[in-house]
Amino acid sequence: MIVRSFIGLVALLLLAAGPVTAQPRFDFERTATLLPKTVLPSRVQLRLDLDPAKPTFSGDVTITLRVRKPVPAIVLHARDLQAVDYAFAIEHWQALARLAGDGAFGGSSWLLPGIVWWPSDPQMAQRLLQDQQRLAGATGASTAERVAAGIQIRSRLREREASALAAALATVSTPH
Repeated sequence: MIVRSFIGLVALLLLAAGPVTAQPRFDFERTATLLPKTVLPSRVQLRLDLDPAKPTFSGDVTITLRVRKPVPAIVLHARDLQAVDYAFAIEHWQALARLAGDGAFGGSSWLLPGIVWWPSDPQMAQRLLQDQQRLAGATGASTAERVAAGIQIRSRLREREASALAAALATVSTPH
């Protein structure tokens, strides 16, 4: 009797719940995205060298892409990341500049400034200007000058912040 009542109760609950429908299948083409759907990452591999005592880190990223439709360029966004080692770019300048193309936004205009836009080392600013002149002549000189000026500003800010931080830390009492 108890089993029959239990089965009846379950059947009543199922009928009262109404029809059960599945969620629609995911459709990549119809789903709104923030990025274009022409070039898609199919695999991302990271290798990071982390040192908690340092404010920066290094490592390698390998991204395998699936190109669904031909595009003139693939733009990768990164903040405060150096995608190509500067010494590597100098060593392979001719090949990299050829791959990057010609024109106002081509390799000789942006290759070196694009690599060093983020640091705050004033020596790197000077090196950028010298290498840009030596390798590309006047091409991209204004870009290199703007990037070098940004490096100089970040260097001055870093020095000022370091002094202010040191002064603030000097006033903090440490527990014994």
